[in-house]
Amino acid sequence: RFTVYSEKKNLPLFLPLLFVFWANIHGSFFAGFAVLGFSFLYDVISQRRIPIRNGIISFLCIIATLINPYREGLWIEIWSTLSDPKLHWQILEWMPGITVISITMWFFIVLSSIFIFRYRNKFTRKELLLYLFFLVSCAGSARYVPIFALFALPMTIRSMQFFRKEISVS
Repeated sequence: RFTVYSEKKNLPLFLPLLFVFWANIHGSFFAGFAVLGFSFLYDVISQRRIPIRNGIISFLCIIATLINPYREGLWIEIWSTLSDPKLHWQILEWMPGITVISITMWFFIVLSSIFIFRYRNKFTRKELLLYLFFLVSCAGSARYVPIFALFALPMTIRSMQFFRKEISVS
């Protein structure tokens, strides 16, 4: 049985404004909806409750993306672009990330994965699943490498802080 609730850890109210800006700058705003959708479904499944406030903010984010010169045409273009498999091998940023990632980024991915795996019990299941989602996304498409880096960096720093505390105690 599911219940409706207003959660204490809410999505920020400025998120729809961020999506207006993001949708007018780059088509990768769609990745933001993957995160919002995953987060919403995770909360519904794990807590067996519907987070109504986050659902409303997510809906407002969808509406916010219509504030652009193309209105709903932006969504039509995203769908036609995502559904064309030939484009994925003709546009550099859509090629598999494993073929275009620099050695520096490989180093970060390995280092980050080692530290986060070592201190996985210090992170929520949601954080770990999102980390894995972005890691797989950046392997599948180079366009998600910066998004992975932005998401993974705070987690990596936290895990390195756990490591520092661990070695200072020893």
